[in-house]
Amino acid sequence: MNCFERIIIRLASNQTLDKMKNTILFFAIVFGSSLLAQDRSIEFQDITFDEALKASRTEKKPIFMDCYAVWCGPCKWMSANIFTQNEVADFYNENFICVKFDMEKGEGIELAKEFGIRAYPTLIFVDANRKLVMKSIGASRENADYIALGENAKSKEYNLIALAKNVANHRSDEAYMSKYFKIMAGAGMVDQNEVELYFANIPQKEWASEENWNIIIAVVDDIEGQVFQDILNDPEKYRTEHGEQVDQFVSYKIQSALRTALYSRDADALDKYKALLAQVESWDFE
Repeated sequence: MNCFERIIIRLASNQTLDKMKNTILFFAIVFGSSLLAQDRSIEFQDITFDEALKASRTEKKPIFMDCYAVWCGPCKWMSANIFTQNEVADFYNENFICVKFDMEKGEGIELAKEFGIRAYPTLIFVDANRKLVMKSIGASRENADYIALGENAKSKEYNLIALAKNVANHRSDEAYMSKYFKIMAGAGMVDQNEVELYFANIPQKEWASEENWNIIIAVVDDIEGQVFQDILNDPEKYRTEHGEQVDQFVSYKIQSALRTALYSRDADALDKYKALLAQVESWDFE
């Protein structure tokens, strides 16, 4: 007779049947919850990056690297709440050589320079040839986002190397480019020239479609570019489909551009800011 059974029998001798049922239910919930507890986490190896590359070649797995800083709150949250999820842990432990480095100490300082790490948390994936194959900035709260990120890193179609190689052949493919821009935005690697080229390859009447609007709000930053100017010149085309989001988007992007200009470290930052402000004020947009 196990411990749980002895407890139930002892309680049965001292309580009414209804009380015993309630007690059994309580213990079932407690014991059941313990069985469902998350008991695994990503196994980060305490090795150098060169050792990780060697392991990557031997085990034929890409490297997954958590780039963090000790003062970074989202980094700590992600470590405690995402990397300890069984679903995430099992996927990463099976498919990657997992390492983590403080980007402001030791080897991490040079790795930050090499892979362009400027914000935290940043997650990167590197192949055995030291090539960056995937990058993501920030800490999502959804397990599925981390699984999708890892799947893209493993993919020979949607990792960063493949995307850079194939984008020229897919500029008119709305579905492909939507995924392309989503990945590049997550990596903080959006090329505004690619944004302009994509929209230049499709009819302007299609720019306000749901898919293309999602691309616009995710990656269009150049307020002097053709896409942003089209919104300014024909706002009703976009408002009909997307309502007040259009004005919110325009307002946010203008403020962001002005803020970037104002806080630039260039010696002529103030003059550039004033020139941009004058240009913005000349636009005929309510």
